Amino acid sequence: MGIRPRFLAGIAMCLVCIANCRPVAAQEEPAGVNAPSGLFGPELSGRFRRLAPGVERTIDPESVIEETFSLHDLPDILSQDPTFGERSFSLNQAKARRFDYDVWALEFTFKPVRFIEVDVPNLETGRFDNKRIWYVVYHVKNVSDQPVRFVPIFHLFSWDTEKYYPDLLIPVAERPIELREDPNRTLLNSVEISAEEIPPAVEGQDNDVWGVVAWRDIDPRTDRFSIFVQGLTNAYRWEDKPDGGRRVFRKTLQLNFWRPSDDIDEHEQEIRYGIPGEVDYRWVYK
Repeated sequence: MGIRPRFLAGIAMCLVCIANCRPVAAQEEPAGVNAPSGLFGPELSGRFRRLAPGVERTIDPESVIEETFSLHDLPDILSQDPTFGERSFSLNQAKARRFDYDVWALEFTFKPVRFIEVDVPNLETGRFDNKRIWYVVYHVKNVSDQPVRFVPIFHLFSWDTEKYYPDLLIPVAERPIELREDPNRTLLNSVEISAEEIPPAVEGQDNDVWGVVAWRDIDPRTDRFSIFVQGLTNAYRWEDKPDGGRRVFRKTLQLNFWRPSDDIDEHEQEIRYGIPGEVDYRWVYK
């Protein structure tokens, strides 16, 4: 049985279409935005995950002139000579002496507090325990004119239970957090981020350093809590004790949070930045 001319014509048309079709070139992915290099990790190809506006909060470094100097007596000298220098200078040279400081500060940007559940090894039983990890992803920018070393100290304080929780190194949770937040971005823990100095920020470049801080075994009764961050500035105050010795207070960032929920079914979506009736954040000396 012969092939119909109309059928042959259809095949010919298909061959012509195939011959004239050009393969569509794959769209080239732009170079990685914010890709870390050099000090803080290998070059990464591909684009980092873009965040929706308002997801992050940025705390500008508070700079006040009072932080660059302080006035203190010299108790060691005064204990030996309470009128030191008065005969020659008409003023006591051991009182209200001025001390000047070279102060630097880092800009701190953070994402909301989140939860993730991972299996953590139990050194006592030799097994793994499923734990709910509280964590915060953040990045810092050096807005000063000199390289600085960021040695962070994080504490989570529950106002409901009055418990302090220091940040923990939880290696088994670090990669799962990266995979959830952005598989292409390396998040440094509190030890890793302090390994290198952070260079000053350059206009038009993003050389922020990214990190993650984590806690576990947070009391589920915690509804109001604060995260205290030290190391964002070298500003400090000190005072001499009446019985001798000296106490140093470091400038600390206090971030306030509220979780209007119960202690049975915990959800990260319930965490709010700020506490009703309180400021969202403040700088304190601790």
